[in-house]
Amino acid sequence: MKTTEKIAENLKQLIVETPLGQLIAEITSDPLYPGIYVVLRRQDGIEINLSVTECTAVAPDGTGGHALDKNETPEISGYEVSQFTYGDTSNEDWTNKHTWSQNDIWREVWL
Repeated sequence: MKTTEKIAENLKQLIVETPLGQLIAEITSDPLYPGIYVVLRRQDGIEINLSVTECTAVAPDGTGGHALDKNETPEISGYEVSQFTYGDTSNEDWTNKHTWSQNDIWREVWL
């Protein structure tokens, strides 16, 4: 194993210092919904949710947001990535959602 692979394997958080506090990207804890949380930790220690981005399964009926587990989602027809943003800092519920389908992700990118 290369050193960089070992570092990446053990990395759970990425912290960036900003004038407003620390921007922290952290791996989500549920392996059935793999993703990344992004929070801002203010200088007073208060953490503000900014976004969650996760990969989920799509069922044959087209509904998404399912666990990546054959026991919970026996028939998986595809995958998607969704990002939830928290536009209201005084509320713990997300305010906006954007989903990229598997087709969106595999579409050719024009540079």
